[in-house]
Amino acid sequence: MMFMREMSSVSNRVKQRTREQLTLALPDEELVSQAQAGSLAAFNELVARHQERVHALAYRILGNAEDAADIQQETFVRAWTKLGKFRQQAAFSTWLHRITVNLYSGKTLIAAKQKYGIPPLKNKEQLVKALEKTAGKQLAEQAKQQALKQSLGRFRACL
Repeated sequence: MMFMREMSSVSNRVKQRTREQLTLALPDEELVSQAQAGSLAAFNELVARHQERVHALAYRILGNAEDAADIQQETFVRAWTKLGKFRQQAAFSTWLHRITVNLYSGKTLIAAKQKYGIPPLKNKEQLVKALEKTAGKQLAEQAKQQALKQSLGRFRACL
């Protein structure tokens, strides 16, 4: 009986190693398909293959190892949650690159909004109003500049 348990345990370890070796030999496209089907092992292999590249990109963008590690982690969390939407029209590494850059851009935008006290916009109508308001201010400033130039021109003519 003891011998049978040991053989079963050895057999399970061999099967696990064989699965891991097969996973290592698969291209990214196949691993993505498996991960989309729910294989956490396939996604873990994708993470292992690409984590250094994602970290290096984040570090180049941010210049800080701690922030780069945060973006790296967020990139893979986002990749896992959005994996079903990945259509494999581009390489998986390209998709990860885009996620990393988008996360950085989003964080930068949020930080700028917080710094300058810009409230978050809820819908397109608010965006249009905000743009119109900004454009209106710019047009008003241009009109003031034009009026000032004309006044200075008339003042010089009087001298």
